[in-house]
Amino acid sequence: MLFDESQTERTGPLSAAILWIHVLCGAVWIGASACLAIAIPAIAAGSDEFREFSRQGVPALNRINVAASIGLVATGAGKLVSLTARGFAPSTMFIYVLFMKIGLFMFMTAALAASCRAAATLKAQDESAESSAPARKVAWLSGLTAAMGGAAMLLGLWLVGS
Repeated sequence: MLFDESQTERTGPLSAAILWIHVLCGAVWIGASACLAIAIPAIAAGSDEFREFSRQGVPALNRINVAASIGLVATGAGKLVSLTARGFAPSTMFIYVLFMKIGLFMFMTAALAASCRAAATLKAQDESAESSAPARKVAWLSGLTAAMGGAAMLLGLWLVGS
């Protein structure tokens, strides 16, 4: 069960809200990354639609991902502070899983930074440019980010249950 009333009573409504905002930020980052990974290959390179999406859609989705990543850090830290304030003593496995999630976050952030650089190159390309290499890079990095985010979300489900 995703939401247990006893969980709210045990941790408090603010802590539960922080957790759900954390999950929402992760879902937004995964969703926006998946959209990029699916949409870029689906649009014919060199078309007007491709150029428009490259100049407006890709940077907008990357900005959403940056905001979601900031929200993940803030809410993750908030949830950890909330748990320790209530005397939570994490198990060794909890710490290992938490470090795996932090590692995935670091890789996702690096992929997002590379995607933003590739998107800037894509946006700056000349109107007549037919090269879709930066777009393929954004799509590949976004797909990788969505996959890592899915793994991090599964690890998060394990943490919530512990």
